[in-house]
Amino acid sequence: MSRDIGETEFQMVILRIVATVAVGLCGTLFAGYCVHFDRKRRSDPDFKMRLRERRRKQAAKEAAELSNIPDLSDATAVQNFYLEELQRGEELLTQGDYEKGVDHVANAIAVYPHPQPQLLKVLEQALPQPVFQRLLNKLPDVSQHITDAQSRKQEVVAAAAAVAAARVEMPELSKPLDLKDAKAMQRVLHEKRARLNLRG
Repeated sequence: MSRDIGETEFQMVILRIVATVAVGLCGTLFAGYCVHFDRKRRSDPDFKMRLRERRRKQAAKEAAELSNIPDLSDATAVQNFYLEELQRGEELLTQGDYEKGVDHVANAIAVYPHPQPQLLKVLEQALPQPVFQRLLNKLPDVSQHITDAQSRKQEVVAAAAAVAAARVEMPELSKPLDLKDAKAMQRVLHEKRARLNLRG
């Protein structure tokens, strides 16, 4: 009897060792495959070109998003955006395209200048319950997106102003700059002005 217990314990220890070695081997093979695939991907001559194109498309998409969102300090632009988005949303909802319709209505509500509870009560009565629930779930994300886009828009304007000022102060900067360079230039100009103010 005790011999059977000893053999089963021995078999369990051997099984644990085999399992540990198998897991380690699988992990090593997976890591090796990842390294191989990454090297193969990076050595592809079209990789950098595709990467640049993807980044260019992303930048164009962000610029298009920024151009659609109104300046929240301009009441007329906000009102026009609100009316356009609400109208688009209503049209899409009547056509049965609930996902896009909810997106547009959520955009309109996110910039709505008056208290939202009144508008939400009207929408709750007008929309089917699942669509209204989807709208409520989407509102926080859309509001955050609009706030982020507004701050990015302000960053772009500030960076463009810094680049213009840098080109005036340093004419050798005639080449076009991307946003990253513009932000760096903005910091350099700020530091330079701070030093000049300390001296004066």
